[in-house]
Amino acid sequence: MAADDIRVGKRNIRIIIVILAIFNLACLLILIAFPSLLPSVARWLPRRGVAEPVERVAVPDPAPEPVPPPEPEPAPDIPDPGVPERRVIEIHTVQRGDTFYELAGEYWGYPKIWPDLYILNKETHADPDYISPGDRISIFNPLGDPAALSPAQTEALLQAHVDTYKVYRSLGDQSLERGLRTGNQWLIQRGRLRINKAHWLLYSATRFDRRFLELYADQIDERDLRVVRHYLQRFGYPQLNDELIAK
Repeated sequence: MAADDIRVGKRNIRIIIVILAIFNLACLLILIAFPSLLPSVARWLPRRGVAEPVERVAVPDPAPEPVPPPEPEPAPDIPDPGVPERRVIEIHTVQRGDTFYELAGEYWGYPKIWPDLYILNKETHADPDYISPGDRISIFNPLGDPAALSPAQTEALLQAHVDTYKVYRSLGDQSLERGLRTGNQWLIQRGRLRINKAHWLLYSATRFDRRFLELYADQIDERDLRVVRHYLQRFGYPQLNDELIAK
């Protein structure tokens, strides 16, 4: 009985194999006869080992590197015009109320530079505060444009301030010493006034160069340096264009 079952099973397997072979052969003959059916059949077949299409993304070209702007050419060095040769351009006859301060404003357009005018006339007028009607003051060509002095011109102007300061300091010390020795209050007050003017003259000079006190410290009394530094802390630096007169 078992042997019969085995023979039946083998026969059935052979029949199935023959049927499948005939089916495959029939399908192949149909596809050969009708090739237009091939795409439709292909959709039902499993895809094995077929890579999915890759979407191509356009990569932009790299931006060109920025070109640095050309370096500016260095500005040409402008030579310092220096201090002009000083020459008398006019003789002023002093009127009542005239001062070196007023004359500097009248002839040079800026009264704050009056120490330069005084130093140029120092040989004939030793005291900067006293010029009398009828006196003759030599008016020289200006040192330069008061609003744009060159370094050399500024140095000459600052030295004129220092020299005028020394005159005020000397006159003040002399009056104060005589007043204290004799008990003359007028001389004492006059001496103190001259010393006070010396302080304000130094303070005024800082408008032309804020380094003035450091640059000329060796020519200034230490006591006066302390006073002027106190003025600077209290009032700040004076402005250059203060009382600048357009000519």
